[in-house]
Amino acid sequence: MWSRRLPAGTEAAPALPARLFLYGTLLEGACNAVAVRLHRRLVPGVPGRVAGQLYAIQESQGWYPALVPGSGMVRGMVHAVRPDFDADCLAVLDAYEGLRADGLGEYRRDSIVALTDEGELVVDAYIYNVALPAEARPVPQGDFAAYLAANGLTGFR
Repeated sequence: MWSRRLPAGTEAAPALPARLFLYGTLLEGACNAVAVRLHRRLVPGVPGRVAGQLYAIQESQGWYPALVPGSGMVRGMVHAVRPDFDADCLAVLDAYEGLRADGLGEYRRDSIVALTDEGELVVDAYIYNVALPAEARPVPQGDFAAYLAANGLTGFR
């Protein structure tokens, strides 16, 4: 399920995803400019789940999630991209997530399978790509928005 990693040094332009799995600071209604810009180019989402473990990480601008491979389930939204979702939009999104061409960024974008009421869908998701900080908090139910609300925390802005 954790596939599509380009070898280091690969110069191929990234393919545009057909669908995105969003599970944290990019969910609709998030208070950051990247999320607002992104949702103008996405079809309204449907609830979905992916295999993995979710952690919350604190930064000076708020909390953000880290999805890592694991045996749990992470809840989020599956969005199809609109025809005007282009390479520039993907580049902004990749930069926001700290994706690097050499594969050493904070996140990597992988094609994985999401479970929805419509069945299994292949989606692109941002997977945490570095060692978790010691103070990262597990999100037991795999729902970042619910975790923030239950604990009175503010998401990254």
